[in-house]
Amino acid sequence: MKGTPLSLSEAITSSPTTPSTRQPTPNSSTNAPPTTASSELPTPASSTIPLPPPISSPPSSSPSTPAPAASSTPATYSTESPNQTSFAYNSMLLAYNTMRSPHPHSSALLSSLPPHLKPDAFSLSVLLKSSPPSHLLRPIHAFALRNILLSDLFVANGLISAYGKTGNLRSARLLFDTMPSRDIVSWNSIISAYAHSGHYDQCLRLYHILENGVDGVLPNGVTVTCVLHACAHLQDLVSGMTVHKSAVDSGIVFDNVVWNSVVAFYAKCGSLDYARALFEEMPERDAVSYNTLISGYMSYGFVDKAGSLSTDG
Repeated sequence: MKGTPLSLSEAITSSPTTPSTRQPTPNSSTNAPPTTASSELPTPASSTIPLPPPISSPPSSSPSTPAPAASSTPATYSTESPNQTSFAYNSMLLAYNTMRSPHPHSSALLSSLPPHLKPDAFSLSVLLKSSPPSHLLRPIHAFALRNILLSDLFVANGLISAYGKTGNLRSARLLFDTMPSRDIVSWNSIISAYAHSGHYDQCLRLYHILENGVDGVLPNGVTVTCVLHACAHLQDLVSGMTVHKSAVDSGIVFDNVVWNSVVAFYAKCGSLDYARALFEEMPERDAVSYNTLISGYMSYGFVDKAGSLSTDG
């Protein structure tokens, strides 16, 4: 018998390798096989995608049950609160997202949502920023499809970025290609996804498409940083110089991150004199600037120059 789809809270609390089991009702047989989630995403074009089952709150503890030991997971939001709103939950999600390891806290909070509340686009976008593990991305994606939340750019871009960070380029590209509208964050997310997986040539191809003004957007500083990183790995000095010149000509604002990426590109490609000239032109230099140029000198055996720069810094 085909299993019923898991709700988002069930997917969050279930194991990535072991199918989740539900508590049998008084009338159900204890020998019935556990319900498993389908591994396939709903087809975006389908108009008959079922809504997910309600997200139930965790059962209350029996009075005779000893109090659980303290843990690092957050306390659930009280289901008796008269002021429960999506805004309250989203505010807590946002607060958890500032922590060093936000995902366990965010997922614990979402799994405790009462039946009358469901995650909205903001909830999903914050959850995706908490770097959820790869086994949760498909349930999140499926939930977004069933609840018509993929039209929200924050959700779609967050999914592309999350897929890219976990190496799932196929899902990232499929989502990118089927988006009804894309902004510069969408383009930067897919370019970064390819760079993260080492497909540097594909980064350049996408950059050239973006440069033609498709979707009505143009490259920005984040794009330049990512593409120069790809050019450095490809040792493609000509393409990188073209990207650099185009960025200057189009008036892209060069902050320290962009400056450092330009210096790093030329240093890694062996153009150390030009890298040093750009380094001297920087309006502000930080530790990354010095380390970038020192690393370039060391890579090509210029130990004395690296040492003098280290002393100057």
